[in-house]
Amino acid sequence: MDLLKKVFHDFLSSPLDLDAAQQFLMSHSSLTLDGYDNNSVRKILSSLILYKFPNEEKDMFAESRKLILLVLRGEASPSHIEEYMNAFTQFKKKDFEKYIYELAGSTFNLQEIISKLDPQDPSYHQWKQNIELLLQKITTQVTKIKGLDLYKNFLQMFDQVKTQTVTNLMEEVFWRTIKDDLDQHTYEHLLKQLEEIKTLLIELHTDEDIEEGIDLNYVKQRLDHQDFTAPLFASIVSFCFTKIIRYGMPVYDKVMIETKDKLLGLIQKDFSSDTIVTCLKTITQILLSLLVVVRTYREKIQKSK
Repeated sequence: MDLLKKVFHDFLSSPLDLDAAQQFLMSHSSLTLDGYDNNSVRKILSSLILYKFPNEEKDMFAESRKLILLVLRGEASPSHIEEYMNAFTQFKKKDFEKYIYELAGSTFNLQEIISKLDPQDPSYHQWKQNIELLLQKITTQVTKIKGLDLYKNFLQMFDQVKTQTVTNLMEEVFWRTIKDDLDQHTYEHLLKQLEEIKTLLIELHTDEDIEEGIDLNYVKQRLDHQDFTAPLFASIVSFCFTKIIRYGMPVYDKVMIETKDKLLGLIQKDFSSDTIVTCLKTITQILLSLLVVVRTYREKIQKSK
């Protein structure tokens, strides 16, 4: 450990920039320490770089600083070095994952650029060829460092996020359209969404009173006469939750009752286009989630016959 202490002291007492520091450590990478191979020695020496040129990994800076102080005091034991080595292994794992993540992000962005190129553009083929060459270089690098599986997982994640983002944007536009229609006293989309909710309720369980509970002809008449009132809408919301609670899962009854009461209170307090959209959106999402479970259950029952 005395030799390691001298290397640490020489390094810290020298005014080195990053390149010079790396050269210094390379020149001492063949340092012999009992019980540690060359790879382990390089990891131990890396504590000097991580300490003198810290990055955003504050935990690794703290572990490096701790080891350096123990070595300089002559108090470093094998257990202290093992503790540092474990932290270093986790640090390198995170660093590797971050690098692969960045490469996957670059690939995803390049793929998006290709998808947006205009095939009619005279420079299309040249651009496409150059980008594909870059993509090939990235794939080669990822394969070389044995990160292909992780790389593919990140690409899949980016694609899923993109799909979900597009879906969310489409849903937001849809609900915004209903609100704008209501603000302009047009009700085509409102009626369509009430019809959709009615259809979902019927799929959940066919009851004769669903036709009466959401009587679209009656609702349309009231809308035509500008007489779509808070009590009428509250009755529809209440009816929907009655069916949801009756044919849903008992474990969620309390949550459903609380949600219903919250929405009914909102209708009473502020019967506006925002409130109507909030209620319709909440009921639709609950029904869609509930039907995922119901459909899966019915499929299993069907297969078992």
